[in-house]
Formats: sequence, structure tokens, C-alpha cells
Amino acid sequence: MLPIEDHDPPRAARGRGPGLQYVDRAGFLQLLRVELVAELPMDRERALLANCLQVGYLGNEIVNRDIGWRGGRMIHYIFDPEVIDECARAGLGHPKPEMFDVIAKEIEQRYPGRIYHDQPWLYSIAGGAMIQMKLYFASLFEYVMIWGTPIGSEGHSGRHRVAFWDTVIDGEAWYFAEGQFEKRVYRPGDRIFVGKGQACGMNFTDGVWAVEYARGPLMLSLPFGLADELLSTLDYTAALQTVSIYTTLIGRHWAARYNRDYPLLIPFKKLAALLMNLIGPAITKALAPPPPIELKVPKRS
Repeated sequence: MLPIEDHDPPRAARGRGPGLQYVDRAGFLQLLRVELVAELPMDRERALLANCLQVGYLGNEIVNRDIGWRGGRMIHYIFDPEVIDECARAGLGHPKPEMFDVIAKEIEQRYPGRIYHDQPWLYSIAGGAMIQMKLYFASLFEYVMIWGTPIGSEGHSGRHRVAFWDTVIDGEAWYFAEGQFEKRVYRPGDRIFVGKGQACGMNFTDGVWAVEYARGPLMLSLPFGLADELLSTLDYTAALQTVSIYTTLIGRHWAARYNRDYPLLIPFKKLAALLMNLIGPAITKALAPPPPIELKVPKRS
């Protein structure tokens, strides 16, 4: 059986596939329990489940949104990796940093009120690779960011319970996985996917920039994201900034009116969001590093 929360339906399987119809509440739940799917051929089973992922029945209306299950509860994912890819492509050809603003505005148009532009760039040292990143959205199960380095780096992707979709927007990245004996080369417009439980070796050559969307239990990946900063580089400022920015964005997500996940916890989330939106920005501001200083070399006579 195809795991529902792990499946990302391809473009061709989205929407109403051949012979697939919208279903009512009882029928939708029945299909999700896969009580009838066992009698269908594998190709139709996959198409049916992909359609169910895209067409969720909530109350009396049909919504077009990816759905997953965690702990017996339904999780409503906000972003579609295909849409994020389209937004990333809108920035191709623009100079940096204008490119980043073009992409962020494109995402904002597709997902009004979900994206925040005010978070600073910060270092991320994980798996031996050093980059800088800017988070535009973060929750317990999703984030959207732009990351990169102008000078190159290399390291281990980590092995996560999270799936990652990256669209290269500038530069070049090399990847390889277990059992691969030739590097995979990604250039602007190419997409990189590292699934749950997978890991890759990465090399960012002379520099690369990419838009990344991640989906899954992100808190399980937090130790990987902080370990090098805490135990190797001892860059506690970067580690605390990572936590404070992540806290701020989760607080904003919980405070948003569109957030209806875990209805019984909404009062707690609203109260926690108030504290997170006070503490997170204050810590981020206090930890802002001074601007870099370049020494002028005196001219030789």
C-alpha cells in the first residue's frame, strides 16, 4: 500500500484523473482507509490515492490541498512543491539579490498572507556544509527558504524523516547517493529531490543558490541543523538565531486565522503564539551581528 503522507503525486496525477470523480465525505474517508483500493490494479490505485491527496473534503466544500496523517490526525499542508518550483523559476535570469525578491513576491502572490519577508539571512552549518539561508515560512511540518553560498561548500545532506524539494536558481550543485558512481549535476532550473530516509553527498562547486521546500516532522531534523554549530564551529549566535527565527515563524503560523490544525489546541496555540512573537524577534534582534568590515589596502607608490 502506498503511504499517504509520504506520497507526492506527479503533475499528471493531479486534479481529476481519468475516470476519477469527486467524492462525498463518507466516500472520501472510505477511500482514505483503502477499503476498496485493494481490488484495483496498481496503476489505478496510485492514481486514486493521488487524487484523494489533492481533493480533500472538509465540511461541505472541496479544497485543493495536500493532506497527510500524523498520530491519527489530519495535517493540511499549505504549500505544493510544484507551485514552489514554478515560483522559483520566475526568478531565473535576475541578478542577486533582486532574484530573491522576485521569487518571494511570486510565492506571496500564490499564497497570500503565508510568506514573511522580514527575517534576516543567517549561517547554517550542518553535515559539514556551510551556507546562508533566509526563511520565509516555517511551521512544525513545512518550511520555505532560499539558501546558498557564493564560494562553494560540501557535506552530508543528513538522513531525515523529512522530504526536500530544491530548485537551483543560480550556480551549480553536485549530488550522489548510495550506489551511484557518477555525480548528478544540477544547474539553474533543475530540481533536486531528497526523500524521507534518503541521504546524499553534496558539493556546491564554486557556489549555488536554490529555493527549498521541506515537508515532514521538522523538529526531528533540528538536532542535525544545530549539531555542527554547537559542537564543531561553536557558533552559538547562529544556533540561537536559527531557533529564534524558527520560533518567530511558528508563532506567526499559529496566530494566523487560516490555521485550523488540531482544533482543540487552538486556544493554547494562540496564547503560545503571543509569547513566541514577543520573544523570538527580540532574541533575533539582540543577536544581529555587526556588518562585515573590509580593510582598505594602501596603494603602493
